Amino acid sequence: MSKSKANIVTQDDIEKKYGIDTARWYLMSVAAAEKDTEWSDQGVEGSFRAVNKIVYLVENAKYTAKDERIESKMYATIRDVAQTIASMTYNISLIKIMEFVNYLHKRPSVTKESVETLIKLISPFVPHVAEELWEMTKRKGFVCQEDWPKYNEKKINPKVDAAETLVENTTADIQTVLN
Repeated sequence: MSKSKANIVTQDDIEKKYGIDTARWYLMSVAAAEKDTEWSDQGVEGSFRAVNKIVYLVENAKYTAKDERIESKMYATIRDVAQTIASMTYNISLIKIMEFVNYLHKRPSVTKESVETLIKLISPFVPHVAEELWEMTKRKGFVCQEDWPKYNEKKINPKVDAAETLVENTTADIQTVLN
């Protein structure tokens, strides 16, 4: 982007159309030290859809009691996001978060703990959205003042993940054969 080419997109333009948290999500999703970043309207729109998918999930969550599969996936996500934030690969952090969001979207019900953990995980990237979602879950205080979630390696069950991957792959294979 440059003034001479008149292709400048201002922060105000982005904020008015998508919201500032969408801009943050987009910038973090394309931020990689090893590559230059070109502005992409499609990328911003994809970020907008990702943020809205999270909002939709929280707004429409139906809660269930403890679920070992959700718990395993949640702790694996906490571990992965913590590692990618520590290595400053924020784009990978967002990928891991969206994998968890997509996983939860496929479930008929989720645990309250998984939703609250998701909100904590997105809070560094989309703080305004995270605070709104935190309030929506009837939590007191601010999510930014909550302790960062800690993962429990003992609760990560690779067999559960492998079984779900096998079912997904088998379903996809059957669909391919049917088509």
